[in-house]
Amino acid sequence: MAEVVAMASSDRRVGPRPAPSEVRPHLRAPEGYMAGAAALLGGTPTPTESADHNARAALVIVSRQTLLAENTRLSALLAVDPRSASTQESAALLLGAFALRETTGIFGDVRPALPRMTARLAAAHVLRWRTDTVDCALARIVLEVLAGHQREALTRLDRLAPRFATAADRAWDRALRLRITGNWRAPLDVA
Repeated sequence: MAEVVAMASSDRRVGPRPAPSEVRPHLRAPEGYMAGAAALLGGTPTPTESADHNARAALVIVSRQTLLAENTRLSALLAVDPRSASTQESAALLLGAFALRETTGIFGDVRPALPRMTARLAAAHVLRWRTDTVDCALARIVLEVLAGHQREALTRLDRLAPRFATAADRAWDRALRLRITGNWRAPLDVA
């Protein structure tokens, strides 16, 4: 958290590492870290651009090349404006997509992605002054899935579904529902 916030602050110094103010609804929930992020960022949200960087469109195909290309693109955007909430949100989704590629066997471990996603989402919420992007909502759902909170993830996905406007959005919807429910026999429109 301190490293993400230091990147977004003007002095770039890493301060004390904030502990969650409240572990609700769970340890990886960004809400528990928002007070610490606000204290580290200093003050109220500043109006930043509210563009949706639409990382989800490229990340429909989660290949190594796609992950690297999105990482390069989002890193460049963060270098220009580290206080961009929408870029922080898209970066959280990129981390989530990377973690979703992790094997589900006994050697798989998604835990390194979880605190980074949490920190980016908490910082984005503190920096945000408008509603969050679809990338943010998807990143939050992926965070819930990876943390093992399938019911919460499905509830969030159901609330987000009306905002899906593109084929990429609908692909994320299908893929996440499949991952959450584990129902591989559900009808799938391959077209």
